Amino acid sequence: MIAKAVHLSPFYLSHLFKQQMDSTLVECLTGVRIEKAKQMLKETARSITQVAQDVGYYFSKVFKKHTGMTPNRFRQSGD
Repeated sequence: MIAKAVHLSPFYLSHLFKQQMDSTLVECLTGVRIEKAKQMLKETARSITQVAQDVGYYFSKVFKKHTGMTPNRFRQSGD
C-alpha cells in the first residue's frame, strides 16, 4: 500500500528505504507499533488483546523479542 501511494514498485521502495534508513520498512513499522503498544500499556487499562488489535496485529511474540519481556510483564514493571 505504501509503494502504491508513492507510485513506486514495492521492491524499489524497499531498496530505497533500506539504503536511506539502514533498516527495512518492516523493521521500522514494527518499531513504531511496539512503541505505540508500550505507550498504551503504560497509559491505559486496555487488555493486551485490545492493545494488540489497536496496533494492528497480534504482537506478544514480537513485543517480547524487542523488549525482552512479555507485554504483561512490561505493564507490571512500570518501565
